[in-house]
Amino acid sequence: MAVARLAGAVELEEREDDPPAVKRVLGKLSPEQVRNAIESPWMRGPWGWVLDQVIAIEGVPARGMQKLWQVRPEIAGEVRACYAIARGAA
Repeated sequence: MAVARLAGAVELEEREDDPPAVKRVLGKLSPEQVRNAIESPWMRGPWGWVLDQVIAIEGVPARGMQKLWQVRPEIAGEVRACYAIARGAA
């Protein structure tokens, strides 16, 4: 599990070309960040999120859902506590 900052996003044009064409970039991403996003095996669909300042934390049990979802306050508190511990250890 990890905590990260959303640095930006990359939208690709819907076409079959290789490499894919970038349609739009949100955020102040470097050319290297954009290239890494479109070459990533995790890039699925038209949008890819670019994360930075990633810090590994202890896992916090939570029932997830598909798409974006609201984290319950007690779970968010546990994540914040684990983040503080990880930051102190870094």
